[in-house]
Amino acid sequence: LNQQKDPVPLSLMSAIWECIDYLCEHPDPSPEREAEEKSFDPYTLSINCVRGEAFHALFAFIYWHDRLHEKSRQPNNRIVQEAKKKLQEYFAHPEKYNVVSHTVCGANFRWMIVYDTSLAEEIKDKLFEDTRNGEAAWMAYLLRGLSTQSFGMLQLQYGNAIENLSRQTSEENHRRGLDPVQNLIGHIAAVYAYQWDGAETLLKKFLSTASPEQRGQLWSEIGRNFVTCEYKKDDKRPSVAALENIWEARLRDAQDPMELKEFGWWIKEGYFDDQWMLERLNETLKKTKGELEGQPFVMDALELLATKYPLPCVKALELLITCRGQEYYFYHGHEKEKKAILIAAYQSKDASAIKVADKVVDHLTKRGFEQYRRLRGAE
Repeated sequence: LNQQKDPVPLSLMSAIWECIDYLCEHPDPSPEREAEEKSFDPYTLSINCVRGEAFHALFAFIYWHDRLHEKSRQPNNRIVQEAKKKLQEYFAHPEKYNVVSHTVCGANFRWMIVYDTSLAEEIKDKLFEDTRNGEAAWMAYLLRGLSTQSFGMLQLQYGNAIENLSRQTSEENHRRGLDPVQNLIGHIAAVYAYQWDGAETLLKKFLSTASPEQRGQLWSEIGRNFVTCEYKKDDKRPSVAALENIWEARLRDAQDPMELKEFGWWIKEGYFDDQWMLERLNETLKKTKGELEGQPFVMDALELLATKYPLPCVKALELLITCRGQEYYFYHGHEKEKKAILIAAYQSKDASAIKVADKVVDHLTKRGFEQYRRLRGAE
């Protein structure tokens, strides 16, 4: 059914549906297996049991039927009646609720909104109820991408998930093969970066609830996916102004290096105003005492900007190489970038930049890296 080239013919629709309808009631997995399963997270279980696979087939049936009726499809009425009736029947009988069926519905909920908004609205509270079934559905929903429609419809659920951040750690979920905390943070990153309606309220709630590590994960997620990534010509760009505002706000309000060091992923030449970015970088390094993530991106940007902005670049280099815990990495790595930054400082004729460069060279030569002493001749 998922095959788009040479699709299954419509003439087989009745026979296919008869199989799906029957298997959606299959007793595997039993309630005992769902409750006691240790090897699989709910989504993995759903693709390793009969009823779970049947529900996956149900949604494949919906998408297959929709593709075959592309020219005659009606907006918000794209779920074939047999499947719609099956879903309504399932959610009308709580005694039939089970982990794998909820999981598969959660994983497909974003598309359910597109195909039939009224049905999605009808079942959302039952699907994401505050039970083990609802938690499994939410975890599966977070595995998939989000849209403005799904975020708009589920803002209450996002708020509830943020309130429950402390209930599970990322480490625990990694051991289970699923990390709803990290996936939730990924959704928040997209909502804030693109400034969807409700973004500021969501972020405020997250910042007041999350741990420093979780807040750092958010800045890392934004940096990796929206700043240091490569964009194609027609890709939608995030709101640079919103990112600038939150970076300045966190420098003002946050103190924990665990959070602030993740802004290293926001360093990219030409993304922000370069001078503004270098000022924020140095502020960040001072608060983290030189500790920073995303060092390769940072060093690349400093090398590219050193000729135009020698003083802030060499200041950042000094803070990075004198940070305890990062010495080995910066002593033995990035030699090309370090030399370029120091040479730019010496050639700038800026007395302040030359003074900082001298301190960096002294620091390195005292630790046996004599080759940097020769760079003073670059003046």
